[in-house]
Amino acid sequence: MVIDQEHTNLVQQHLFGWLDYTLLVVMLVATSLIGLYFGVWGKKSDTTEEYLHGSKNLRVIPVAVSLVVSFLSGIVTMGAPTEIYLYGTLHWLICVDFVLVAIVTYHVYLPVFYDLKITSMYEYLEMRFNRSVRVIASSLWTFHQLLINSVVIYVPALAVSRVARG
Repeated sequence: MVIDQEHTNLVQQHLFGWLDYTLLVVMLVATSLIGLYFGVWGKKSDTTEEYLHGSKNLRVIPVAVSLVVSFLSGIVTMGAPTEIYLYGTLHWLICVDFVLVAIVTYHVYLPVFYDLKITSMYEYLEMRFNRSVRVIASSLWTFHQLLINSVVIYVPALAVSRVARG
């Protein structure tokens, strides 16, 4: 009986309270309003060049932040602390790898893309090989994204559903 009461107290400590629900609703409303504003009243892209490259007028910091945020997901946010807790701080080596990959990409791949005036690796694959290679690569990437995005959405939803039970 004492164990059940302790377990109930621990569970109650990890459930959402009124402040948690308020912040969740405020965040959802704010992000919805931002999306609605830019979807309805925001400036529309006139050309493909403007859409894909931002007319090449974008600053480094907004582009970098956008890339980092789009790379992170609920899995990384929840998984990295768990990984470090279970296996130690060797996880920081991933950051070193990211920096090395970014340097190589900047000096090796981006100049090729820039000189060829192409916007994606799929265009390069078509130029280098043929259209079927481009279609196969883009199909595999689309299939991969369908699989990974289902997990990326499910994991945080599962965590929120656990703490939002009342």
